[in-house]
Amino acid sequence: MTNFFATRQLRQFARADQGQAIVITALALSVLMLMAGLGVDVGFLRYQKQQMQKAADAGAIAGAAALEYGGGYLNAAYNDAAANGFTNGVNGVNVYVHHPPTTVGDPFYLDTNYVEVIVAQVQPTFFMPVGGFYSVPVSARAVAAATASASGCIYVLDPTDNDTYNNNNGGTGGMVNATCNVYVDSSSNQAFYSSGSGTCTTAHLIGVVGQVDQDSCGTSPKTGITSFTDPLMGLPAPTGWSCHTPQQSSPPTACTYTSPNGPFTCTASATVYADTYCGGIVINSGVAVTFSPTGPGNSTYILAGGGLTVNSGASVVSGSGGVTFFNTAAPGGIAGSINLASGTTENLVAPTSGTLQGILFFQDRNLLPGPSSPPATLGGSNAFIEGALYFPTAVVNYYGNSSANSPYTEIVAWKLNISGNSQFNDTYSGLGTGQSPIHTATLVE
Repeated sequence: MTNFFATRQLRQFARADQGQAIVITALALSVLMLMAGLGVDVGFLRYQKQQMQKAADAGAIAGAAALEYGGGYLNAAYNDAAANGFTNGVNGVNVYVHHPPTTVGDPFYLDTNYVEVIVAQVQPTFFMPVGGFYSVPVSARAVAAATASASGCIYVLDPTDNDTYNNNNGGTGGMVNATCNVYVDSSSNQAFYSSGSGTCTTAHLIGVVGQVDQDSCGTSPKTGITSFTDPLMGLPAPTGWSCHTPQQSSPPTACTYTSPNGPFTCTASATVYADTYCGGIVINSGVAVTFSPTGPGNSTYILAGGGLTVNSGASVVSGSGGVTFFNTAAPGGIAGSINLASGTTENLVAPTSGTLQGILFFQDRNLLPGPSSPPATLGGSNAFIEGALYFPTAVVNYYGNSSANSPYTEIVAWKLNISGNSQFNDTYSGLGTGQSPIHTATLVE
């Protein structure tokens, strides 16, 4: 009898509104719990993907930067991905580094200027196993370029000395205006000097690792920046040259070569040709010389000892297509200086294509700072210089009132002394890449 009444009550309760509400509520709670669980899983997976994306971004930028500096892009990408929590081969993590990118259909597919990094790992789930999903593969991808224009156009590399940037050379300062950034690597508490009557340095930004000695006006330097390295250290130097009698000038009698160690001396106006000049090149006063990009050197002039001396009153111009001067030591000897004396007329343009596009002067970086790396003197009131002046271990004496109309002028020097008014622009549209010859890595995907 008891069971009969209990069963009857349950049937009545089930037909009642209260019973139906309990059933519906139970089902709704189950659905809500599943949805909440799904939300937890989705949130966790999204978080993991964000972390992977950070690792992929860091790896791609590191790989592209290493590629630019001639280093091992693979290790650089792996190391930065690991620093962001994803080590290749650990806990099921796979880090794929591709140079060039190998993702079919991507706009940078097989472009050697880019590095692609993919970070992948299978992630566990917590509530999705109810639906049969015990784990989910998650990945992130990034692509970085190694050819973006760097922000700077003046880099001073001496890491310790005073006044490594000196806009008051010999007591003669000037108004320096740069449409880009100026960076000074010296950690000295007197690293930057720009002072004197009519002496100012104005730039988009002035960054100094150390402190300011004197600064009378212009853009206030930002001190205490992170130390940096040679921004062109990955640029390959010319190789395969050897001393020989260079190609004759046109006309042949205008320039003579003293065999076997030079110099190549021009006593009358002439066209000379890209070749190896052991003992350097000397251009006498009153002589006009055109540096042709044609010749055995393919637009590169190898100055192996002796350097380049252009005496006062002489005129030098680069032929169509532009040229590069590579200054190095003579075999078993020392290097000569680059000396374009005051009173010369200079119209020199760097190549607009090729490996050395944008590089006008390239001093051998193997020359140690000091006597083995003689100074370079360029510029002046009659100078038009379009290109990068790369002297990583030499003092550069740059005379102003020059290059005001040049699309771009860049200086990388061990120390830099500036006299007179100088303009440094950063328009690179005339180069084949449309980018500065000084590159930086930047994320593009």
